[in-house]
Amino acid sequence: MSTAIEDGTMAKARAQKTTPVRLTAEAMKWARIASGYTGESLVEYVSRIVVERGQADADRLHSEVKAETAPARPKRRKPDAGAAE
Repeated sequence: MSTAIEDGTMAKARAQKTTPVRLTAEAMKWARIASGYTGESLVEYVSRIVVERGQADADRLHSEVKAETAPARPKRRKPDAGAAE
């Protein structure tokens, strides 16, 4: 027991929390099939897919919003160095 506490694995296991979610029967079916091929548990597979897809969607949507809301800046014109006043 002291080994688990010393290397932090027990603390890490307690820190990770789960949240119940509802999945459709079709989502469960395909997740079971895919997780069987990947060798992951169903929970690990679904968690990984949600994280990967969520990050990709958030990055894409953030970029789209940022591009839509960025004000168009007019280019500054350099003053003519040799212009007479």
